[in-house]
Amino acid sequence: LLQFRYHTALRESSCEVLSLIASAFEDPDATLGFVQTTLLCLLSALKVEPVLSVQCAMLTCMHSCLQQLQMWQQLPSEALREVALVLNGVLVAHQTPHGHGHDQCSDHDHDHDHDHDHDPRDQPLAVVVKCVDSLIASQAEFMPHYISTMLPCLLARLPQPDAEASPVLLQLLLPFLEYGGTALQNHALPLVRLLGRLATGAATKPVTSLSTLGLAKMLKTGAEVGDFVVQSLIPGVVTVSGALRAHCQAPPTDQTSFETVTFSALTLYHLHRFGGLVMVPQVAAEIQQAVVSVVLRGYCFQAPVQGEVLSAWQQLNEYVLQLYHQQDQLVMGYEGTPRWLQALKQTPHLLGPKGWIPGQSS
Repeated sequence: LLQFRYHTALRESSCEVLSLIASAFEDPDATLGFVQTTLLCLLSALKVEPVLSVQCAMLTCMHSCLQQLQMWQQLPSEALREVALVLNGVLVAHQTPHGHGHDQCSDHDHDHDHDHDHDPRDQPLAVVVKCVDSLIASQAEFMPHYISTMLPCLLARLPQPDAEASPVLLQLLLPFLEYGGTALQNHALPLVRLLGRLATGAATKPVTSLSTLGLAKMLKTGAEVGDFVVQSLIPGVVTVSGALRAHCQAPPTDQTSFETVTFSALTLYHLHRFGGLVMVPQVAAEIQQAVVSVVLRGYCFQAPVQGEVLSAWQQLNEYVLQLYHQQDQLVMGYEGTPRWLQALKQTPHLLGPKGWIPGQSS
């Protein structure tokens, strides 16, 4: 593995070699020593690897490595720190600060709807996102390394007011918005302003759906972090709530706009939950109405849902079902309510783990 960078012939076949190594981790005879050694080799090789495709293969192999070590619960904090440093190095190499005229790495490609899937520069970053997501989900002690190592780099790359944002940058910020805890307080205002601005974009743009999801995550943490985040969010988000309601009113035309509608409704739901008391009553009522009407239109029955989208619909459906049980006029007076109830009975997974159906006591 370490010889790749010296041998041209080896380098050409290195992607295949790396995928062989990754598949070897799944072998029941794979030893802890083998996986740990591979991880160390990959970490040192990644620091100097210039070829995109090889770097991507190395990162994918490292992702398998990390998953195997997580399964065995053999990832010491020192290794996590090194992983954070290397992932950050990849991030720095591929992302120059926005709006500073660094041409070789500018993000002009992100103007088009789905170009971020095809931009080869984004491939290694997409694997970085996968590594960060899986580490944060299962290794609580990775979060401090993420905050101390990767976060400053991400915050330094927040786009200027007139610049496009990179979807990958937002994906890497999402864990902080959800699990940043008290560290979130210091950055809440600039992040709210940024996400609020991006959330007003076209529903079919990936950055729009990601920024609406980011707002929902920030609002959700309000309960744990205390009133501070909620209070700082309210002024910023109320100005954006009009754009979110507009997203909710337009039927989705593709997967990305479906996600934008979903996360806009989720943001409005959390905004109403935490901010309803401090908002102008009329605005609070309009927000609640937007959430209820999006749910009762039954978009979630028309598309396959999973991951973040599924979790969002579970929360939204349960909320509206609660209102139904309370005989709330918003739900009782809506023509689509019987259809929605019928569809829910057939898809109980859209109500989360409880999955209780209408008619039963909640």
